Amino acid sequence: MFGLDNLIDMLFETAMEGINRNERVIQLLKRLNLDPDHPPADFTGVYQYALVEYGVGKSRPVLEIFRQPKIQTLFREALEHNTPSILLKNGEDFLADHPLQVDLQANNIDVRREFYAFRFTGARCVRHHENSITSVNALIFNPHLGWNTGTDRMLDAGHFCH
Repeated sequence: MFGLDNLIDMLFETAMEGINRNERVIQLLKRLNLDPDHPPADFTGVYQYALVEYGVGKSRPVLEIFRQPKIQTLFREALEHNTPSILLKNGEDFLADHPLQVDLQANNIDVRREFYAFRFTGARCVRHHENSITSVNALIFNPHLGWNTGTDRMLDAGHFCH
């Protein structure tokens, strides 16, 4: 399976191609040997699958947030414990001291909003493919375990997402 570095580079590269967003998502999933109709059963695979769905069309600084191994670890811990503060506080603190912070501020990127939007994308992937995901990821990305039901409702209504 491809690493996050390769995935982020491919997401950014496809932004330059003249195909629509859905075609880019399918193309990238296939290039990563991920079945567009069935997310993988392991956390890393679901994370990558969700990152492709979420990341197509996003700016490089946003994609760089999710490239960070620390963010991936915090994301998993927050989801496993259904405690968003693990990611929100620790992720924001980590990025505040990270060289990426300059680009995030220059591009007016709301990190907390991106965390919520990415989590929603992962939950949407699980919800769409619930029958094919039988591992711990169904729990980790469970769309019924909302971090913030108000935020989830806004995301369901299309706010924060493409």
